[in-house]
Amino acid sequence: MEGLYRPGHFQGVAQIVSLLFRIVTPDRAYFGEKDFQQIAVIRNMIKSEGIDVEIVACAIKIFNLHTLDCVNSLHYRGLRSLHRRIQTISPTF
Repeated sequence: MEGLYRPGHFQGVAQIVSLLFRIVTPDRAYFGEKDFQQIAVIRNMIKSEGIDVEIVACAIKIFNLHTLDCVNSLHYRGLRSLHRRIQTISPTF
């Protein structure tokens, strides 16, 4: 499994997703099916932390390059905004 070659990766993913879920409090979260290990880690994390969110595994769609470029741009702007929001809650993050 991939975790063997990336020590700490999934622990970091779980920490970030946990923080995000606590800030946003979603009813559902959607993850690509190809990341099955990550989905398993997140499902385990929400169970152990008692976070009430449904994890939905989605098939990966193919985007054309223009669409993908737009998605990446929106994703990056969203990450910057999220980082600023997280820093107001946890300045050491």
